[in-house]
Amino acid sequence: VSHLQWFNQSKLDDQFKQRVMRMARWQLANNLPHVVADFFDATLDHYKFAVNAAIVDHQFTTPEGSVHLAAAGIKPTRRQQPPVPSLGCVPLHQLPPGCVITTRTQADAAAVNASRRASKASPWATAAPMDPQQAAAQQLQLEWLQRGPGPEIEQLPLQSFAQVLQQLQRMLLLAQPRLSAAFSMYQRHCRDVDHWQLVDTELSELHRPAQLGAFLALQRLHLENIMELVHCDWSIKAGNIAETLINPLEPGALEEEVALDDDAMEPATHRVNLHGPPVTPEQAMHSVQLISLLMQQYLRDKVETGLTLYRDFWCQYGIPQGSRVAYAGYPDSLIPDDPDKPLTVALGDANLAWRATHGPLEAWGSDLFCPSPPPLFQLQLLVQGHKVQLVPSLNDLQLAVLSVFNGIIEAGQSIEDLGQKAKNPTSEAMLQPMAFDDALAEQLRSDILATLDINKAGPAALLTSFEAIQHELDAAGGPGGHLAAWTAEEHCLEETETEIERLLQLAKSVNARTDGSVWFKLVAIDVTQAKSALISQALAAKHALQTWLQDQWHGDNQAIVARFEEITTAINQEPDTTENMNALTKYLLTVEQELPTIQQQIDASCRTFAVLESSHYQLQDGPAEVFWQLRHWPNIIHGEVAAARDRLAGYRDKYRLQLQADQQQLQADLLQLQEDVKEFTKLGGLPAVEERLTAVQDLEEKLEELAKRSELYQAREDIFKHPKTEYPLLQQISHAFAPTASMWRMAGELSRHLPDWMDGPFTEIDAEAVAANIDIWWCSSAKLLKQLTGAPLEVAVAVSQQLQDFQQHIPLITALRNPGLRDRHWEKISVAVGCVVKADAGFSLSRALQLGLPAHVAAIEEVSEYASKEFSLEHTLDKMQSDWAGLCFDSMPWRATGSSILRGVDDIQQLLDDQVVKTQAMRASPCIGPFEERVKVWEAKLNQTQVSCT
Repeated sequence: VSHLQWFNQSKLDDQFKQRVMRMARWQLANNLPHVVADFFDATLDHYKFAVNAAIVDHQFTTPEGSVHLAAAGIKPTRRQQPPVPSLGCVPLHQLPPGCVITTRTQADAAAVNASRRASKASPWATAAPMDPQQAAAQQLQLEWLQRGPGPEIEQLPLQSFAQVLQQLQRMLLLAQPRLSAAFSMYQRHCRDVDHWQLVDTELSELHRPAQLGAFLALQRLHLENIMELVHCDWSIKAGNIAETLINPLEPGALEEEVALDDDAMEPATHRVNLHGPPVTPEQAMHSVQLISLLMQQYLRDKVETGLTLYRDFWCQYGIPQGSRVAYAGYPDSLIPDDPDKPLTVALGDANLAWRATHGPLEAWGSDLFCPSPPPLFQLQLLVQGHKVQLVPSLNDLQLAVLSVFNGIIEAGQSIEDLGQKAKNPTSEAMLQPMAFDDALAEQLRSDILATLDINKAGPAALLTSFEAIQHELDAAGGPGGHLAAWTAEEHCLEETETEIERLLQLAKSVNARTDGSVWFKLVAIDVTQAKSALISQALAAKHALQTWLQDQWHGDNQAIVARFEEITTAINQEPDTTENMNALTKYLLTVEQELPTIQQQIDASCRTFAVLESSHYQLQDGPAEVFWQLRHWPNIIHGEVAAARDRLAGYRDKYRLQLQADQQQLQADLLQLQEDVKEFTKLGGLPAVEERLTAVQDLEEKLEELAKRSELYQAREDIFKHPKTEYPLLQQISHAFAPTASMWRMAGELSRHLPDWMDGPFTEIDAEAVAANIDIWWCSSAKLLKQLTGAPLEVAVAVSQQLQDFQQHIPLITALRNPGLRDRHWEKISVAVGCVVKADAGFSLSRALQLGLPAHVAAIEEVSEYASKEFSLEHTLDKMQSDWAGLCFDSMPWRATGSSILRGVDDIQQLLDDQVVKTQAMRASPCIGPFEERVKVWEAKLNQTQVSCT
């Protein structure tokens, strides 16, 4: 039969599968999908085998089929004899279809009677409402009491019959003595671990309020110990039962029940004593799977119990909706008014008597709230890196509480799945009694979170209160940046005093804001460090501002004292001139005008001192000493100013007399200079020009010195408020001396330059400068000839004649010093004059005169003019070529052709156009000869570039 192929349609479809899952508890079937799948796979195999077996048996009912199958050695699969003796059994084959037998024994009837008597004896039996299940049970009890023990046959619908049949099949499985012994032994082992809980809600070893880590360590250790017992006792014993069922001992072998050694958690033996006849492998496998299901259900019950206990543990910290217990530990200013619920009644705590008689309480924790049970956790409010935070944070607290919750679920998933192990010895599958997202787990977790959320409100409000202080400190720049932010803006002394007082009050408010520890219902918070840190920040900012104010104050005081010392030093100086006396007088007047301003600065310094003193700032020795010096300086400076004014009166008389004597001496010196100038204007002799130049310089220096003295004495007369004295003799002397001095200076310059021009290297002569100097001197000599008389006139005439003689050589010098002259031009000049001429290092103007070049000036000028035009063309060509230096062409890809085109060529095109026009003009010039080939090449290059750009 097992080798026959399957050709029939299976009746075990999805609808049948869903019906069975509902009958076997839908939630359990959904939580164990792998068990359901294995069950249906095995059922489908049995179903196919049964159908094929029925086909074979049906063929035996026909003579042809019976002969054919007998010849093939095939026997009927249906048993010909009943599996049990018919004696004492109900003939099931005689019952109509859809009938079931229920049996009632005398023992069952006695149990029902006892239950009924107990119900009547209970005084609460009639008080409690009866649910549908209890009503059905009572009806069943009445029926059994009426009918008594014995069998009964009743007609059932098809669906109900299928359910009863399935229950009967399960009961028949337990009817095997060996299997019944296995399940009994398993149940006994379950009773051994019934008292174990997966969570410790007593916390007898935990001193409250405790650290979060201690709570977690306690729960973790408790869970580990319980799970170690579960693994080493209950799980291993169940595994040994399964092992004995799957692999029974040989007949006659020693069988021992599982026992534990005293010094070890491992079982001493691995086999159990299961009495009764052997069972088939299929029955053993089904039994092991059933044990696995029972283990999973038992584990789920344990996990549910643990989670429920854990939830109930946290619910004791819950706060009823609307209860003002939520505001325990708060300052009165943060508790909302509720006239319908007086605080002393609503909170329902003994501490409220204290609140009622000691209000108002403005500090956190000043109500001395002491809940029962005491707070579970001890938290710390810390300031780290200018950030206020709870350690551990409220989020960490919540995660830790949920980690214990999830640890219970996870612990239930650490037991080996014996059903999968029986199928596959290498399987590492674990039982899954409850998933993390199970509906019950989600509900219990939600209840815990709700309790935690209610209890987090108080600590969060306390944290926010301290964060507001930290934010206020940070808004002003923090302890380190407060001073920088303050000094970056302009603040007056009053504003600085107010800021210092604000920081001081802020530090005091932090100290008064809360006690050292604040107790809430769930947590107690130690705020010592946070208070100390915030107070330190506020006081540090205050001290920094005070120190900055002291430094500014000390710097201003030092500047005032230094100014006093500077004034004292200046007004005690001895003036050595009238000007110094006048400057000291003006300075003294400025000081007298400045003293009221300095006094205002001293008054401001006193106000700053008062601010520092009132804010209890300990001044340093140096700033304090400078301040007290400053307080004495006003009296000192007034005495110094009065003494200086007396001294200046004496100096004024002294220097007035000295001025009169100096003016008399100036008149004498002017008369003497007049005589010296008169004698000098009579001298002549051109050869003595250098000597005359020296005399001119001496007389000019004396004249300049006397002019300065006259101006000085006139300025001193203004100091003494005297009328200004004029010195007309000084102007007369200057007017009489000027023509003679100009003549001798011109003669001296001509005598120095003329030898260089005549005999010096011709290449060093600057033709333009020579022509300009000759023109200036010629004009000056013409004026001097009209102004001079006597010997100086004779010298002027000689100088004028020298200028006239040299002036005729200017055209020759200009023509030969043309920068455009090249060798070809010198060759033309040489041909024109009949001898070799070239302006090299040995050539001079005297040499040119010796060669008779002045006679050929016209020819030389013609060649020079032609050279100038060629030079202009050459210079233009050089400039055009230099304009292209550093000029770059930019290109860009042209579509998808793989080639590039020029872009941004507008400026280049303009340059090309200009140079093409210039080049064409140059080619038309009659002077292009020497550069014609070069111009052609350049023009061709320009044309080619122009074509490329277009």
